[in-house]
Amino acid sequence: MEFKCDKINITDSGIGVEVHFKNLNGDSELYFLIQKHFEEDEDYDEGSYIETHDFELAGHYHPKIKLGKSKCIFEYGKNRFEITYQIDDKKFKELEEFLKILGSVEITN
Repeated sequence: MEFKCDKINITDSGIGVEVHFKNLNGDSELYFLIQKHFEEDEDYDEGSYIETHDFELAGHYHPKIKLGKSKCIFEYGKNRFEITYQIDDKKFKELEEFLKILGSVEITN
């Protein structure tokens, strides 16, 4: 699935992190959310929780993420989400930092 994202929210709550791609294709109902909560038990690792506007695609996964300056591809289970966006260098560095916590990241052009 391919989407264009209007807004990216990045949150560190202290007990977890979250990246929320909002307003996909200009529709406020379409979104892609990836988050991880930190447990006190260091051995606990269900991966990251992924949620989209299609609830059948939600769940805990260890996603592979291809991150570029204007595009991010998430592969998890049998699912593939490609999200394009326009962000500045500061936002890109922040996105890269958080996504490295949430999955296996490969930087692309």
